[in-house]
Amino acid sequence: MANTSTPPEPGLRSLRAVADSVGVSPLAVRLYENRGLVSPIRRPDGSRGYRDTDVVRLRRVVELLDQGVDFTTIGYVLDSGPEPAE
Repeated sequence: MANTSTPPEPGLRSLRAVADSVGVSPLAVRLYENRGLVSPIRRPDGSRGYRDTDVVRLRRVVELLDQGVDFTTIGYVLDSGPEPAE
């Protein structure tokens, strides 16, 4: 059977890899995307591709959620200044 999945693109991580690296489930990462907190690249096959800047942003989302900050405020915080350094 032929492999029909899109080969990984250089510099992009899969949803599973990003979720594991940030310490959340893939479902949580999708929720953050639905809330507009991260915008991964969409590959031709529909799968998500995450850049290093997306990972940094997701780590900040998780940090703020752990501090009890709501999604709306997190959006304002992330959009109000420069991205944190990795």
